[in-house]
Amino acid sequence: MGLAMSAINCPFTSNPDQLDTDGDGVGDACDNCVNVANPDQADSDGDGIGDACTNLHGNDLAIVSLTAPKTVNLKASVSSLTRVVSVRIQNRSSHTETITNADILASAVTLTPISLGACPAPGAVLLAPAKFPLTVKSKANLPFTSGDLWMRE
Repeated sequence: MGLAMSAINCPFTSNPDQLDTDGDGVGDACDNCVNVANPDQADSDGDGIGDACTNLHGNDLAIVSLTAPKTVNLKASVSSLTRVVSVRIQNRSSHTETITNADILASAVTLTPISLGACPAPGAVLLAPAKFPLTVKSKANLPFTSGDLWMRE
């Protein structure tokens, strides 16, 4: 017994379980925003991520480079160190983006340091620019120097 064509929620992509997490009538296998209902599948900037998901994050920012030390070695005599991780973020959209506060900026950058030994995992702290909002033109980098955005143990 097969499914009627009207019951297939993703007719041009294999989707045997017909899973539709967000209940928008579009199967997860071809949904451009799986966790937010968007039956129209609108994607204004053509980046493959539905407008409903883009608006959740509020921007089309991408990390284009990240510079960090490969290792941080602690000893009994030196149990705490601070190391800088420089992050360069670029606006990949065709329009100007505005980052209104540090929380939105922090959602664009997540650093998870791990311990390779017996020490507990170190923490990371975002040191964001002191002044908001930040306005980033299309295809431009965030307007601050590499030392302004960094993580600290």
